[in-house]
Amino acid sequence: MKRFAILFLIILPFTLALIQCDPTENMEDPALEDPEIKSENLVGTWQVIKIEEQDQIAIEEGATLKEMDITDVMPEFLDYQITFNSDGTFSVNSGEAPNYIDTAGTWKLNDETVPTKILLTAQDSTHYTSYLRLGNTPLSWKDQVILKYERYCNDEHILNYKYTMERQ
Repeated sequence: MKRFAILFLIILPFTLALIQCDPTENMEDPALEDPEIKSENLVGTWQVIKIEEQDQIAIEEGATLKEMDITDVMPEFLDYQITFNSDGTFSVNSGEAPNYIDTAGTWKLNDETVPTKILLTAQDSTHYTSYLRLGNTPLSWKDQVILKYERYCNDEHILNYKYTMERQ
């Protein structure tokens, strides 16, 4: 009888685990849909909800303090907005916040399948004049995107500004 009880206690958890597993459970996950056209997912107005400063030199040197949330120190960034239009144009309303990119022009992704940058071209230019690095892939079911601006000094990458933005 003891053997039966021990065998029962060993088999019971495995049986319950199998009953609980549903192989179709995640079939509704939007991440499993057909590949999306990523540029369509950026169309709209995006507003900063958080700004972080990343010390690129500290990152490369392995320092402990590499990133700092500066939203409370520079609340003017909360007024910063960028609008990506479906016709490929963009505009920036920076309010009182510093703006490091062009204020208006055209935009496109560097790669439609696996984008890593938004290439920005000023209104009177023929090639891109600035870019924002994507911190996450723009997806239709997400209302937040992370954009990074890289600051350079004498061709040395020194800082990143990491903008967490929310669709308005």
